[in-house]
Amino acid sequence: MAIVALFAVALVASVAAQLPGNCSTGPTCPFSAPFEAVSITTDGTYRYVTTTGCPPYNNPLWHTPNAACKAQPPIVFQLPLRPAYAAQPIPVGEQASVYKGITYLKNSPAPQLGVLGVFLNGVRIFGFGSPCGYSSPCPATDASAPTNYVDAVQSEGRTTDYCGGHADPMSHYHIHSGLGIGNATQRVACNLPADVAGNHSELLGWMIDGFAMYGRYSLGGQVPTQLDACHGHTHNISGVPTYHYHLPDAFPWTIGCFKGCPLVANNMAFSSLNSSYKCPTGLSTDPSPVYETGPSNPTSVYAGPSNPTSVYAGPSNPTSVYAGSSNPTSVYAGPSNPTSVYAGSSNPTPNVNTGPNTNPTPNGLGGSQSALVATTSLLLSVTYITIIIIKMNF
Repeated sequence: MAIVALFAVALVASVAAQLPGNCSTGPTCPFSAPFEAVSITTDGTYRYVTTTGCPPYNNPLWHTPNAACKAQPPIVFQLPLRPAYAAQPIPVGEQASVYKGITYLKNSPAPQLGVLGVFLNGVRIFGFGSPCGYSSPCPATDASAPTNYVDAVQSEGRTTDYCGGHADPMSHYHIHSGLGIGNATQRVACNLPADVAGNHSELLGWMIDGFAMYGRYSLGGQVPTQLDACHGHTHNISGVPTYHYHLPDAFPWTIGCFKGCPLVANNMAFSSLNSSYKCPTGLSTDPSPVYETGPSNPTSVYAGPSNPTSVYAGPSNPTSVYAGSSNPTSVYAGPSNPTSVYAGSSNPTPNVNTGPNTNPTPNGLGGSQSALVATTSLLLSVTYITIIIIKMNF
């Protein structure tokens, strides 16, 4: 034990000796408790995560190779409580090819560098991209090098601590992946909530478009198989269909793209977003939803090019049908189409359920239907009386 203790002291001393003399952005992050506080508040429109960016755990290795410094003043992440969907996914980078054991990323679309999200513990989430040059050749010095960007996890992995984080040359502590927080022991050590076996993973933080980031596991504690390109999907959370991301244990390491519109206040790199994404206003509904199936929703089907008629099943509506291009007569009620039609096996003739403007009583008759019933009843009565009169004359 004494030898281990002496080794630990020597390691801390060795690391401390390598630290730059001063932090350029603020005081050095604390090596031990008390750690920097993180504040999470809401105002009905936004969630605010206020942090100095310092890791809230005791680990001298997060000062290698650069010192981790407090952000002064603290960073305030502004995250929409009701995120807007981008018209199409916003890329954060794409793989190109492997050269000298390192995966290079395409120059276009250029990888989004800097902060893409924030954990509950106040640590910043960076993307999977990094400029070449640190431990990988660049085209300027090696003509065979494919591009100017590389996979940060492969290129910089040897400099990270046991939580998967390190500081960049600007002294900003951050993570590029969830490799250091994959299990319960790691989560506790890194001051994040641990998952419960057999359950959906815990909330870990938010991306700067406002959508939540959860751990690796989805419904029933299973690794999700129905994910979009951004590494997210929709299913009920607390009884509400909710889009969210899952933190993977392989590329893209965090997210593959942004499903929503990132707020520029959190990363100025997104200030030049193309209007084709319809950001920052965005869309109120998901233009290309992926629904996850699981114990609470065993037969939900996502509609795509090969299956344009998606079916969403739930406990209260096991056979509801959502219209697709090949099934135009089944209509799902929404803001732009308030007249939904539902047909079930026990009722092959669809009932009409109109929206609030035309039929305030769900599954009941609207004004036009009521008038039709009244008219039909009157005609039947007149016919019946006529028959009686004719019989009396005979």
